[in-house]
Amino acid sequence: INLHNLYIYSSLKNETQYQRNFNKKCEKKFCNIIGTIRMHRLYLANSLYDHNYHRFGYTSCIPILINGNQILPCHAGVPYIPNIYKTYKKLSHTFTTADHNILNKEDTAGISKSPLSWFSNSYFHIVNESFFSDISPNNELFITEKTYKPIFHTIPFIVNGCAGTLAYLRKRGFETFPEIFNENYDKEPNAEKRMHLIIQEIKKACGDPNLHQKVYSCQKKLIHNKNLLLDQYNACLLYTSDAADEEDSVD
Repeated sequence: INLHNLYIYSSLKNETQYQRNFNKKCEKKFCNIIGTIRMHRLYLANSLYDHNYHRFGYTSCIPILINGNQILPCHAGVPYIPNIYKTYKKLSHTFTTADHNILNKEDTAGISKSPLSWFSNSYFHIVNESFFSDISPNNELFITEKTYKPIFHTIPFIVNGCAGTLAYLRKRGFETFPEIFNENYDKEPNAEKRMHLIIQEIKKACGDPNLHQKVYSCQKKLIHNKNLLLDQYNACLLYTSDAADEEDSVD
């Protein structure tokens, strides 16, 4: 248990009251929260757009400012877009602006607002993690609240991130979703090949006539994952509380 995990859990704690209606027929197949632009996030969105798959999901993105300071640095070893500004402009009409005040809300009032409401009206979530590279040091596993957000919202997910993310989650007791995706993409160290596999699985899921039933059948593991995350969050709180008590006793 570490402070990084505590930060992740604390940033999501106000979303724990969310309850998914598994019987609901969703309007969209996926939810894709890009947030701040990184190359691999825009690459995936562009590939879905070029094959007309963007229409199956919700996609949000923070607008690019004129000086470009809303684009995070691109790391070597990431699938490449020749002109990121031109690609953003091409896709911008498909984006809904992500409101950070809603995504990182301080209370539960925003739970019914987009883009958080998209979780309840789509079948799976595309996790756009911070890193994707296959070149050190940016190929090291680094999991943020982006991966844990769909767990809190009890929605299956596919990870647009570093290889080994799913393996790490399973090692910690979480269950993943081979019923919906071929999860071999998580084992692919080559970034370009991994991206191709991820896009392929998203397209396949969008065209799956049994997607609703598959998500319905996952509800036990989705609830298990959320409960496990809540247990780990509570353990973090207990750990930090005990540490604070020990420090006070020393003083």
